[in-house]
Amino acid sequence: MPGSTSAKSNTSSGRAEAMPSTAIAWTSWKDGVLSVKYRGGDAYDYLGVPERVYRELQAASSKGRFVNFEVKPRYAYRRRTR
Repeated sequence: MPGSTSAKSNTSSGRAEAMPSTAIAWTSWKDGVLSVKYRGGDAYDYLGVPERVYRELQAASSKGRFVNFEVKPRYAYRRRTR
């Protein structure tokens, strides 16, 4: 549904999923790559992220805090080009 912020259940689809977050616009996960687009406009791919971590991100009460403390310090990343 357009404008919906609820997460979809198919985590391995690679489709962008809107996040109910003040910091994160959308995320997607496919084959160990977690893609995150921040509301400020920057977007990053975090490499080697298990699907379990993606599911934990979806369930986290604070998506930005989860990324800051559970993803950024543990996984290599690359900035996505626009």
